[in-house]
Amino acid sequence: MSGATNNRGTFSLRDAAIGGAAALVMGAMLLQPTTTTAQPTRTTSVRDDDSPSGGGLVSAADQRKLMIAELRSMSRRLEKLEARIDKGIDVRVTDMPEVRVQQKSD
Repeated sequence: MSGATNNRGTFSLRDAAIGGAAALVMGAMLLQPTTTTAQPTRTTSVRDDDSPSGGGLVSAADQRKLMIAELRSMSRRLEKLEARIDKGIDVRVTDMPEVRVQQKSD
């Protein structure tokens, strides 16, 4: 095998391939976003106010109960909006630009 030499002997194609692979891995690590470390999300984080035990992770059943309660709250708010729209909304236009209608020419 002929090739460039280093302090240990000859520099082979295998050494070049390993070096290239290592360079690719290092480049990929450097180009990754810095937010790849695990950050707790709202659903998996410790919830002091909602947790029945006062600490720790919320169980799946508790998460479902919280989601159901939030959906019910949203449903009530939506029903209030629908009721208000059904009654009618008083709208007063105080400033409106002139309306221009273009007629189609056949």
